[in-house]
Amino acid sequence: MPPLNKLEREELAVLVQCDGKRSVHEIADMLGMSIGKLLSKIQKHTSPTIAAISGRLLLTALIAEIRIRFPTREDAVKRLFEWGVFCGGIWMAESAKPDVLKKLWPKDENPDKICSFIETIGQVAWYLQAGYVPKVETKVVDFKEGFAVKAVIIDDNPQSTMNIDVPYPHAIAAGGYEGVNNSAYNFIEILDKWYAL
Repeated sequence: MPPLNKLEREELAVLVQCDGKRSVHEIADMLGMSIGKLLSKIQKHTSPTIAAISGRLLLTALIAEIRIRFPTREDAVKRLFEWGVFCGGIWMAESAKPDVLKKLWPKDENPDKICSFIETIGQVAWYLQAGYVPKVETKVVDFKEGFAVKAVIIDDNPQSTMNIDVPYPHAIAAGGYEGVNNSAYNFIEILDKWYAL
């Protein structure tokens, strides 16, 4: 924890002095405020201090701005998807440990194991960003040249930020999911073979 600044040292000195000029209630109030400030400093250094409502407000403002700037629904959804890809990629770059991702990736590229990897990465990322785990359904799609995995996210949480105004927030979430997966593939060094769309 950082050292106390001059004002905080003075507040504590006043509390310790108790020179008889203050009532017990005033001292208790000052002590309560000082403890509150101290606890908020400790919290700031040990955990995030941004409330979930901040994210929801920013998301609502972003959607409103995009709706104004992009006259058609399709253009607005496309732009929100692009923002989602961008933010998902940045989030993964800040949060992921490439060596852990490499250990999780199935070296034999077994389709069922890859489905499990995609579900796990998506659910962990969603949980860390939104605070709950959505249902992710994956399915292997066979092609002549190989296979692909189709993933569908089912966000049925009534507290979800995605329930603001369908389909706008879902465009951000879908883009974020794509950005997270492509960043993971980049860290694993398989982006030449795997790509999220």
